[in-house]
Amino acid sequence: SSKEYLTQTSSTLRSLQQAVRVLRRGGLLSVMTYPRSNRQEDWAVHVFLEGLALFSSVQQDWQEFVDTVECPASVDDSNDTRELVRSVLMELWQERCAMPRQQRFTWRVHEHKKLGWTDAPILLTAVRIK
Repeated sequence: SSKEYLTQTSSTLRSLQQAVRVLRRGGLLSVMTYPRSNRQEDWAVHVFLEGLALFSSVQQDWQEFVDTVECPASVDDSNDTRELVRSVLMELWQERCAMPRQQRFTWRVHEHKKLGWTDAPILLTAVRIK
């Protein structure tokens, strides 16, 4: 793999937003993050997907989560990144709220990573269950 090209956090989040819009019930979204290469993007993708999963939660509000989730010290411009995640999720939230209740999407998100290996690549999967 070439390390000459790095993805950008903003385009990654917009791409995930588009994927969420087109996946139907039973659809699977898989994202591989590389914490060692881009900690900011890794954090943003984690917050985005967990926020997405919280859309249907009665335990925790997704907006509160995004506003309060701890940002690693190694992430630059954490406020800008947090605001970007918030805005992308807010667009999806507004679309979801405009849907009839029985058509509103619900997601389950999982993290898969190798134990015992610091900064190992992380596979995040999100399944649309409704």
